[in-house]
Amino acid sequence: MFKSLPWPKIPRQWVRVIGWSLFVVFFVTFCLPLLFFYYLFNANQVKQMVISQFNNENYSVVINGNVEPRSWHGLSLFISDLTVEDKKKHKVLHVNTANCQLSWLDLIVGHYRVRRLALNGLTLFQNNASKINYNDLLNYQTVNHSEFKNLKTFSISNLAIVNNNESYLMKDAGLRVTNLETLPEFNLSFNLSNYSARLVLQGQVSKISDDNLSIENLTLSLSNQNSSIELQSSGHYAYKAQELWLEKSRGIIHVPNYQGALAIDTVLLSNYGLTMNNLSTTLNGFESSSTRSFT
Repeated sequence: MFKSLPWPKIPRQWVRVIGWSLFVVFFVTFCLPLLFFYYLFNANQVKQMVISQFNNENYSVVINGNVEPRSWHGLSLFISDLTVEDKKKHKVLHVNTANCQLSWLDLIVGHYRVRRLALNGLTLFQNNASKINYNDLLNYQTVNHSEFKNLKTFSISNLAIVNNNESYLMKDAGLRVTNLETLPEFNLSFNLSNYSARLVLQGQVSKISDDNLSIENLTLSLSNQNSSIELQSSGHYAYKAQELWLEKSRGIIHVPNYQGALAIDTVLLSNYGLTMNNLSTTLNGFESSSTRSFT
């Protein structure tokens, strides 16, 4: 029979060193962030952090809801009922709720660093911001040096735009942007209320300038109950003019009783509507003799 060898006896001094070391690591990496986040939480400090992200010369920010620490994908700041108004007290933007996921490592040293931002119930009032087009809402110099500078993921659910007639120009929209630290990828989907249609845009931002975003691998899908269009292209978005340009678009089209290929040299989507240049398509009906070609 084999006898088991006795475990080597560890000196009591080493046991104490190991035990205290584990306690210190546990306290620094777990207890310290929780202590700073919950026990030392300051709602007024968080409010000022959020308000400073906006252009306070032209707008005022009012937070009437709760500002509190919560657990959302880790530790996060929860903010509700945020309203942005112009100097004439007209609503420009309203957010129902916002969740800001924080970096655990930065909490160890007592700093907030937002890694992920999720907004639910964002409404833009276009009738009160038609002249500015939301271009100067944020204080970009502050954002680039603030707790939001390392933001990696940004998402909006229940996005809506109210037009000049106080009716919904866009409703039940969703936006998700990832890889903000490298080349952002986005997915935007929303309903076109006036046309009973659904528009989906997704692609990758390859270059950002002062007034323009260059977009690659852009996919556009527009559909309603009877028809649909799917396009693959590249393009750019002029966000000061709020114009989306698509170039060398190729795709497919489905209309009642017909389907076929579609090619467009340029497409412009703006506040004035939809403009296309050099459109050509070949539509095939369900019967072989029902081919039609249009240019």
